[in-house]
Amino acid sequence: HYKVGHNKFSDWTQGEYEKLLGYAAPMEKQAKNYMHPSNSQTVAESIDWRKQGMVGPVRDQGMCGSDWAFSANGAVEGAYAVQQGQLTELSVQQLLDCTGSSTGCSGGTMTKAFDYLETHYAMSAEAYPYQEAFAKRGECMYDESKATTAMVDSYTYAKSGDIDMMKKALSHQPISAALNASSESFQAYISGVYDDTECDSSAAGVNHSVTLVGYGTEQGEDYWIVQNMWGDSWGESGYIRIA
Repeated sequence: HYKVGHNKFSDWTQGEYEKLLGYAAPMEKQAKNYMHPSNSQTVAESIDWRKQGMVGPVRDQGMCGSDWAFSANGAVEGAYAVQQGQLTELSVQQLLDCTGSSTGCSGGTMTKAFDYLETHYAMSAEAYPYQEAFAKRGECMYDESKATTAMVDSYTYAKSGDIDMMKKALSHQPISAALNASSESFQAYISGVYDDTECDSSAAGVNHSVTLVGYGTEQGEDYWIVQNMWGDSWGESGYIRIA
């Protein structure tokens, strides 16, 4: 049960809205290194990394298909926060500018960002700020002397639709995810547990990247807690709960 209504996208054209959906599903079949969580690991009834201060503020991607970079950044930022015991805001613009020619405002994938961070330290958002609203993919301004100690050692996939595996992944840190955001109900979401069955969740329909920061249950309906990157005026202060 969820509410829709007027929000900042109400007067946007379909073309303008679609520019925000920048998850470019990889053409090549990637050799996916799947999680192998232990069967003995039990998961908590609910997790919310925000309550532990391990989630950065809701950002706004502006008119740029940079959601893939925000999504990857959210996962790395969360993992680093959990490891360090405190949050350091990391740079999305670094990922936009430095991860190769096939990425930027026209879209990309989280795996490209993770691959890049396997060989480069993440700079802080303060040292390499996001060029608000109309962020253009610019020249890479990476400066290791100004970088944090955050780097990706390795990454694994949780199988899509395997709820138990996703919960086990979330028990360690916030995680990166992709979904279908084409529906008008998603665009106009205001609050509640989103359960629009018209949503195309097939691999071909996935077009938007987000960060999962937890899960819970409301009146018997289980949901994921999803941080979006459309500013805090959208949804539940920038978040959506998805069944």
